[in-house]
Amino acid sequence: MTQNNPLLNKGITDLNVIGNNPLAICAPGTPPFLFDGSLSAHVTPHSAVGLKEYADRNGILPPGIVQDVNGDASQDVNILYKILQGDRSSGSFPPLGGTKGLWLAMGMEFIAGALTGGFFENAPGKPWGEGAVIFAFDSKLFGSVNMIKQIQDYLKQFKTYPGYNSLEISNQIMSRGWIEYPKSQLESIIRVSNRSGINLNFESLR
Repeated sequence: MTQNNPLLNKGITDLNVIGNNPLAICAPGTPPFLFDGSLSAHVTPHSAVGLKEYADRNGILPPGIVQDVNGDASQDVNILYKILQGDRSSGSFPPLGGTKGLWLAMGMEFIAGALTGGFFENAPGKPWGEGAVIFAFDSKLFGSVNMIKQIQDYLKQFKTYPGYNSLEISNQIMSRGWIEYPKSQLESIIRVSNRSGINLNFESLR
């Protein structure tokens, strides 16, 4: 459980004090169950950079990406621009699952923030506490053979789950020795790099 940048709200406060707090859950399986997700509905601070390019090109955001200060859905690119500058005074990213996701994010503040001495004061653009708590259970305490068998039998019922696809991709990459990216992602990498003074092209990324 992690406390990080205050990017969530739903019209319940004028302050920037609710983090986009990721929650990760892992369990032994074949392959292991590996879930790691932030509590925003659609984006993380990293993917928001790609959204800026979309906003620059189109002058509007896809529905549901951001919300205004009242918690209402908005397509205003200026809300995204301010978020990227560390200012949530005009709006925020909507929480996963509406208010239930927001309450979960607030609960994470107590566990991963207050418990670890995280930073709770409001200040636009401030760094967040970046507190983290890890719970690790020794399988020997629970009868590891039976526990692992139960988990594996359960996971066999699914065609895919968190960790399944990433293992397949990892195996493919290791066998062929290279990573395949969609053309749109490569174009985005090239544009950002060239603006930063690093001259890239498709040949240099092969």
